[in-house]
Amino acid sequence: MKKLSLAALGMALVGFMAVTPSASAYDTATLERQQTIAVNPAPSAQSCQTRNITLASYWYEWSNFMDNTFSIGGQTPRPVYLVSGTYKWKVCLYFAGTRTYEEQSYLDPVDPSYDTVWLTDPQVSFLGSAGRTSFTVYWGSQLVPLHA
Repeated sequence: MKKLSLAALGMALVGFMAVTPSASAYDTATLERQQTIAVNPAPSAQSCQTRNITLASYWYEWSNFMDNTFSIGGQTPRPVYLVSGTYKWKVCLYFAGTRTYEEQSYLDPVDPSYDTVWLTDPQVSFLGSAGRTSFTVYWGSQLVPLHA
């Protein structure tokens, strides 16, 4: 995949990214970023974040999120059973058209005998952004252990 600079993407990192790799296997895990994004960046614009995470065999509620007062859309959290092991966890925000982005994440187990699991959100539109060239969003992906 071709690497692009944040300037070429029309996006600039302005906040933080939570990547606490030493969380307990039964703690809520979050991969998050606060970022200023352009309303109409380059057509191939994307912003991704990745971390390795070790999980226990368990049921989790997996969701992507985007918190911004201008957004509509979103998706329902997905229950997923994950076997114990280490996973590469990646979440990306892709430009999908005027004032519209799509968020996608995956968990790729280090153990090649298991398949990669994907979670894609419907497109999120920023309808209140008319007249603005950029806005700040808090976005990412979260795994919450489901307790019986």
